[in-house]
Amino acid sequence: MPYMNLVSVLIILGLGYLWVTRGFFSALINLICVLAAGALALAFWEPTSMFLLKSLPSRGFLNFVQQSSWGLGLALPFAASLALLRAGLDKLLPSNVVVEPAVDYVGGGLCGAAAGIITAGFTVMSIGMLRMDTEFGGYRRIAPGTGNALVSQGKLWIPVDDIVAGLYGRASTGVFNNSTALAHYYPNLADVPEMLRSTEGGGKAMNILVPTGARVVRRYRVGAEGTTLQQLLGGDQWVSSQQTVVDFHGEQFPPTSRIEGYVIQFEANSKEKNGQVVIGHAQVRLLVHEQDDFGRTVARDIFPVAAVSLANASPRQYGRWRFDAPNLFVSSVGGATELLFGFEFPVPPNATPVALYIKGTRYDIDTQTGPLADNGASFTQYASVRDRDARIPNGGLTGSVIQYTQQEINELRNPTQTQTTNRVFGQRGGVLARNGIANYIIQRGTEQGLEVQGSRIIQGEAVFNANTLDGRGLDRALRINQFLNTTTTAIVLVDVSIGAENDLEIARERGANLSDRVQLVNDQNDRFDPIGYISVNMEGRDLVKIRYFPSDPITSLADLPTTSRTRPDQNLYLIYRISAPSQVVSFNVGDVVVNAFGGEPIDVQPQPDR
Repeated sequence: MPYMNLVSVLIILGLGYLWVTRGFFSALINLICVLAAGALALAFWEPTSMFLLKSLPSRGFLNFVQQSSWGLGLALPFAASLALLRAGLDKLLPSNVVVEPAVDYVGGGLCGAAAGIITAGFTVMSIGMLRMDTEFGGYRRIAPGTGNALVSQGKLWIPVDDIVAGLYGRASTGVFNNSTALAHYYPNLADVPEMLRSTEGGGKAMNILVPTGARVVRRYRVGAEGTTLQQLLGGDQWVSSQQTVVDFHGEQFPPTSRIEGYVIQFEANSKEKNGQVVIGHAQVRLLVHEQDDFGRTVARDIFPVAAVSLANASPRQYGRWRFDAPNLFVSSVGGATELLFGFEFPVPPNATPVALYIKGTRYDIDTQTGPLADNGASFTQYASVRDRDARIPNGGLTGSVIQYTQQEINELRNPTQTQTTNRVFGQRGGVLARNGIANYIIQRGTEQGLEVQGSRIIQGEAVFNANTLDGRGLDRALRINQFLNTTTTAIVLVDVSIGAENDLEIARERGANLSDRVQLVNDQNDRFDPIGYISVNMEGRDLVKIRYFPSDPITSLADLPTTSRTRPDQNLYLIYRISAPSQVVSFNVGDVVVNAFGGEPIDVQPQPDR
């Protein structure tokens, strides 16, 4: 039995009983306040959630609050609005109205129960949007339908969330009608909480995406005029069988529906703790608008039938993955900072795409400007499934994240970096492709703020006295000397100390800005931001600071510890996790190529655990 049934019933019975004792007039005034508070909560839901997502840190104690932004963004305005409205009306109407006892009891109970239904609806939806198990409270609304397409099915005994969604949805196109009506942007509002919770591991992965975490970079369409949806969902070069799909309410799509594809560029701040982007088809949906027979706008949520992503980072090869099984998630491979994913949706013939929702965050789409969306996303038409499939493996469908500038190409061919001392552990180019904490070993039990698993650092930040990191004679079981890694990535250390080959002062002298990114570039033209660093003697003391956060790369020169030519005893090693196998061709700060290895790239191979 879903515990949410008990929560909602207790709220309804509790408030019903409370307002039976207060009388009909007071209960009616309270119901009006609750109705108004609900309208205000939904009006401020998106802005409040966006504010929390943008302003709260992604690490530390407040990370849980950030992960709860959508739930708090609904609950806080509701509670605050109700408190203010009640306080104001209590001042304006200090006295009760006495009516017949029977009317008082019956009217008070009915108004109290109605207020309880609305309050329970907001409570269920707010709790459901928190980062928790997908089946929290035993309440599942979304289930696999035909072909394992997502279908809204489950409801509570008293469907308080559906009642709230229906009430305010209808009001948004009626008495509260406006250009951004709730019903036009959240046609399945009651299902949104489970969409957010439907993450990998039954709810263990990220349920939110900060607005800067992704952007739509390309759009495409598959099929020529007259091509049926059945043909578009037939066999491709990966799977020969027919794919069967239905919409969110279990209905068949019109046979003349088309396939619309959207290529999303995920940024560094969209990654999980392990440094990967992981996403399932309940977390991505396309909002479309249609016109009914009376000329009214009807909104629909459409979920992807397939995704396109990297199957192998080096050599680069993309694949297409059908969403044809329950609990299917697509994970990124390799360690590139920006990652490209394509998502394909069946779109009815007269429907207009309006917005793309990714883990709750809405990205508006403007298809009225011809081949370009409002963010400059290019548009491509593929005449057939075969035409589309031919462009997937080599990345032709998704395109590239970034291209070399002509200046970078020239510098790679004719490197002009200053001759400096090779200092990092005797490695060529000042680059060490090895999973290790430089020459240091941490004794288990002294890791402080580092989260560890076995001999590996998962994430964290800590400062040590250098003399405690010797490790000589320490039992192997007590050693922490590696970083969390994956089978498709490798740890690479880059020495950027004063006098090293990759001295950051070189970049500053050549005009690099503090806002520039400090990146390694490989032979696939992937860019990698540092996910940590090892800082030695940076405060004039014999201290070693270790920072390692795969999900929170360092995206500007200003965020690194500063080096100075007046302190040559300072050492700074940047930690990268790059796709493997691959070859590192340059070390860049913004447009400045500090060190080019084009003539003899640095080979990086996968690193098995030691």
